[in-house]
Amino acid sequence: MDLEPIGLPGRFMVGCFSDDQPFYLDAWSGGKILELEQMENYLEHSSIEDSGSALLPVTVGETLCRGCRNLVHHFRLAKDQEKSDLFSDFVKEFERVQKLASNA
Repeated sequence: MDLEPIGLPGRFMVGCFSDDQPFYLDAWSGGKILELEQMENYLEHSSIEDSGSALLPVTVGETLCRGCRNLVHHFRLAKDQEKSDLFSDFVKEFERVQKLASNA
């Protein structure tokens, strides 16, 4: 089964897009399987803008960037500037690599 991270804000999920009808696994709910209609209902009730793209796969680089941005925010709140700066540098590097890849 091929699983890909999706761009859903505020929650980590993966989707399986190999069949005609995609389905999703919610990592925060113990791997609960959600059908496309359930995901559309979730998006409708959660006020997520550009909800169509929130259900599409994202690259590993985008996923890593997102995780590091979350850590930057976490360490800033914890007033740990050294770790915040470290993860900020990771974000910059991931973004640089993504830009190079998109220009290739």
